[in-house]
Order: sequence, then structure tokens, then C-alpha cells
Amino acid sequence: SFVASKYKEVKKIVLINAAFDYLNFKQNKNDIKDKDFSKYSHLWQKVLRTSPFMVNEFRKLVKESSSFLPKINCDVLILRSTKDEIVPLGVGDIIYESINSKNKYLTNINDASHVVLRSNKKEIVSKYVRLFLKGGITWKKNFRREI
Repeated sequence: SFVASKYKEVKKIVLINAAFDYLNFKQNKNDIKDKDFSKYSHLWQKVLRTSPFMVNEFRKLVKESSSFLPKINCDVLILRSTKDEIVPLGVGDIIYESINSKNKYLTNINDASHVVLRSNKKEIVSKYVRLFLKGGITWKKNFRREI
């Protein structure tokens, strides 16, 4: 997003489970309220083993990166997993609304976690991203709100 906000030569970007709101504990609590907490325990174990300094620095970077979004004018594909245990689902909406591009697309990846490119959805997501990058009529015909 930084490069796209600075250079007009960038024609398209793809954001997959973009962590523009990382470890928002209040939102994560709401997201898991009606779900099985055991699926999230590995995440909290990783957080607790990570240096608080590193987590804080990454959160600062994420906050700073959000300021680049309104400066993006190229085509943007935003993909978000419906079962992302790290990034709250609403972040995709915030990104979509913040970007000034005329050609921006938001698609949910159903039943996928944060690391979607290592999941059983990796083939369909990869194909979908390739269609977006190729563009044209094929992309517009295949664009979907959910995959």
C-alpha cells in the first residue's frame, strides 16, 4: 500500500487479510464470542512468546500504514478471510472505504483463516488473484463478493 500510494506506476495491488488493525483485543473478543476459543489459543500463545517491544513496533507500523490508504488510486483487490483469527472482519470494510480508487473490489474468502495461502482455499484464491491481475472482461465476469 505504501508503494502504491507513492508511485503512479503501480497499476494494481492485492491486499490479503491486510493487518491494518492488528491484535485489536476488543474486536477479537467480539469475533470469538460465539466461536470455539480453542482455535484462537495458538494465536495467544504466539503473542505471549513474542517480545512486547516487537508487537508494539509492529502495531505502530500498522497504524502508520493506514495513513497511506486514501492516497491509493490504482486498482485494488481486497481479500478477507471470514474466519481470520488475527485481523477483524470489519478491517476489510475500513480499507475499502479508505481507498480512493475507482476500481476497488472487496471479496470474502469463506471458511478460511488468516494464513489463507496455506489453506485448502489457496488454489481458488491464487486463480482469483491471477484473474484480477490480468483484468479486462474476464475479471469483471468472474468478480464475486465471496469465494
